[in-house]
Amino acid sequence: MHMKTHLVFFTIIIWLMAVPVCHTEEQIDIFEYPTGIWAIAGLPDQDRWIIIHNLEEAKKTGVFHIEVIGREKGQPVWSIKHICNHMAVSAEALRRSVIRPLKTGAVYPESFDTAFAEWKKKAANNEAPVCRTSVTECLEIK
Repeated sequence: MHMKTHLVFFTIIIWLMAVPVCHTEEQIDIFEYPTGIWAIAGLPDQDRWIIIHNLEEAKKTGVFHIEVIGREKGQPVWSIKHICNHMAVSAEALRRSVIRPLKTGAVYPESFDTAFAEWKKKAANNEAPVCRTSVTECLEIK
């Protein structure tokens, strides 16, 4: 019986070592994934993701220009919803928001381009908001 207890304990230790460790926001390297597409928290009936449109520029400025896209669960891939056409987000807020990188999910940028042009006009007058909490929290404010 003593040997069996050790075997069970050893098996549990091996299993725990194999389970991936959850990442913290400090461990997320946004720049490591050049697609710039990341899953974020969704709703019970909707998946959501962000698309970063200025990944290279953000390395210098620390401000990411994103759009937020969603799709109702079970719907075809082309059935998307533009939840937020443009949002300026700090690096810290973005790291708090992203869950995992995605390989697909890009959309045509026209909606983003129009909204980004409006944001730049506000920025010229120092009136452009930058999200500093999380994407989800800033969506609630918009």
